[in-house]
Amino acid sequence: MERDQSVDELSDLEALDRAIAALEGQRATLGDTVVDTALAPLIEKKARLQAGGEQRKLVTVLFADVVDFTVLSQGLDPEDTRRVMNRYFAAWRRAITGEGGTVEKFIGDAVMAVFGIHRAREDDPHRAVRAALAMRHTLDALADEIRAVHGIAIEMRVGIDTGEVVVSTRDDRGTDDFVVVGEPVNRAARIQAAAPPGGILISADTVDHVRGSFGLQRLEALQLKGIPDLVDAYLLQSGEIQTFWPETRGIEGVSTRTVGRELEMGRLQKLFADLADERAWRIISVVGEAGIGKPRLIHDFENWLAELPDGVWVLRGRAAATTEDVAHGLLRSAFAGRLRIQDTDSPAVVRPAPVVWVNRTQPTPLSGSARRSGWATAGIERAVTPRSATVGEMKPPPSYPASVTTSSSSNSAHARR
Repeated sequence: MERDQSVDELSDLEALDRAIAALEGQRATLGDTVVDTALAPLIEKKARLQAGGEQRKLVTVLFADVVDFTVLSQGLDPEDTRRVMNRYFAAWRRAITGEGGTVEKFIGDAVMAVFGIHRAREDDPHRAVRAALAMRHTLDALADEIRAVHGIAIEMRVGIDTGEVVVSTRDDRGTDDFVVVGEPVNRAARIQAAAPPGGILISADTVDHVRGSFGLQRLEALQLKGIPDLVDAYLLQSGEIQTFWPETRGIEGVSTRTVGRELEMGRLQKLFADLADERAWRIISVVGEAGIGKPRLIHDFENWLAELPDGVWVLRGRAAATTEDVAHGLLRSAFAGRLRIQDTDSPAVVRPAPVVWVNRTQPTPLSGSARRSGWATAGIERAVTPRSATVGEMKPPPSYPASVTTSSSSNSAHARR
């Protein structure tokens, strides 16, 4: 009975979050007075739900620690130690909250953060890894400053794990602070202890969610303190990889052909031929229930495009939750993938990339004025105002009972011939 109540409370909180977000999105239309009046009871109800009871949630836990902090602190004055750690903790807080995580606690020189404690997102594991990467990048600069002033080197270890925890506010201290209890908390701490200095070590459960998105090195049969069985973990080698088709789809090493999609593939091929003749923008949406094979259909269509005798440029853009507030986020994703621009690239690398690509693909190189004119802005203005089109109904094979329709959408990939 208590478990059912916790599930109901979790559902209520998620529904309240959606309602609050919807109202905030109407603020410009309805006005502050109307929105604030409507929000007041929702916010009050959300606070009551969060103030008591227990909730079982799937979260990602990040645990970080300073390497050999005891040795470092012995070489510093206590006030200098406090200033160094304050800067370290402030940098961690920015990295964590910047990815939507929550700092659960600071313990001595350690940091524990939880992603998904207040609002569950499908990419919480990705957010945790990105927060660790951001902190590692920030710590490089911070370590240089600390070394120059105090003559010491500061490094960190990070462990990340994903799993179910119980979130509660009813603890022995009688406070309203959230308390997170579960095996992922312990595992993240133990994984962190096994990471090399400067390393970010990720559990196999987290890797199940982020596989194909980051460069990883598998470490087998680790013996973690307090965990009887040997476990595998993955050392983060590189930042987020700009890939469109996730490597987690299908069975690794097994290639199969698509069955029962000849009608839909023929329709896409016909639409492409019409597009090439018209030389006009068009949006085509493939809509269906989860698991029906939408990405596979588009993937097969791209393979067909690659075999055409004439050259075809394909720009792939992915709409992600992390870029929902970024202007032209989908278009930025499409061009970044085409130009092979990484999030970690410096401005000196990014700025010439469009000109290099255009000069490589166009018979006439761009002039100096064109280089300075912000060609990407013109491209954005064209791409976000295309002619939309509804292309009819896409029916699933007999083995899929769901009904599938197509409609216009701004989340699509454009091809140019």
